[in-house]
Amino acid sequence: KIKKELLVLKERNGRSQDPVLKLIDRPERLEFLSSLAVRFKCPEYEVLPNYVADDQGLPTSTAAGGQADIECNLNNDKVLLEVTLKTDATRQIEGELVKIRDHINQKKSANPDKNVSSYFVAPTIHERTIHVAHELYRDSTYNLLIEAASIKKFIEKLENENNLIIRN
Repeated sequence: KIKKELLVLKERNGRSQDPVLKLIDRPERLEFLSSLAVRFKCPEYEVLPNYVADDQGLPTSTAAGGQADIECNLNNDKVLLEVTLKTDATRQIEGELVKIRDHINQKKSANPDKNVSSYFVAPTIHERTIHVAHELYRDSTYNLLIEAASIKKFIEKLENENNLIIRN
């Protein structure tokens, strides 16, 4: 069901038919479902979503600025999950990757003993976004591990690997 609902969000105007989920705005629903997907496919992870939830655990607003959407911890690894519905290169790069860079650097400073990386998920990932995430940010100047994936590729990674850890 989580997979089906994430794939609904992949569609530009996809609408959930679920009686509860259809009441949750799409950005909040993406954060919520992504948290659930990681929790179910990677049960050994500590999954810490940063969205605001009501008394039933359903999201009422997305994660506040200055923090990753979802933090996933496993032993010495910390994976910051950033999800968005933005699909154009400018908004993905300037609106998301720059924030991800800052989130990783903040977590590295606060947790120097941890391996910190980030997984960036959107309905589709623009080719320029992949270039910036994989080539610019991984070079020796930044030395950041950021993986950019479409919702479909994110689901496939969870299903096939049960893991979000990124290594050089």
